Amino acid sequence: MAWALHCTPFDRELPTHRVVNASGALSPPRIFGDGMQQARLESEGISFKANGCIDLDEHLWLIAGE
Repeated sequence: MAWALHCTPFDRELPTHRVVNASGALSPPRIFGDGMQQARLESEGISFKANGCIDLDEHLWLIAGE
């Protein structure tokens, strides 16, 4: 996860804030700033569990055929 964010130039208009790990955990605060990734995701309607991870049961999507 961190490698992909590190290699992606932030001057592009890519939704890198949507990159999370397989358990729904967010990137370390040094990537986006403290609380910024969660704030951006919440502004898009993403909900979080009490442990701070995205509720993947509600928000996970799969590509057809997988």
